[in-house]
Amino acid sequence: MGLSDKKRKGMYDVYGKTDASLGSVFMNREHRYNMLSPNFITEITRGVETMNIDHMVDCIFLTTAKG
Repeated sequence: MGLSDKKRKGMYDVYGKTDASLGSVFMNREHRYNMLSPNFITEITRGVETMNIDHMVDCIFLTTAKG
């Protein structure tokens, strides 16, 4: 498993994915119980704003990485 595989499997605190008109922003800090800190809020905001810029996304879903 290379470094890029590890990054895709959850080294990021916040990551996003689009599926047609649904944009999903995943919070991936289970080790910290997804506790909101100023930096974590900034990352979440950046993810939501990125989804908002994409004109194909009609709905943004904020969820945890594990479901």
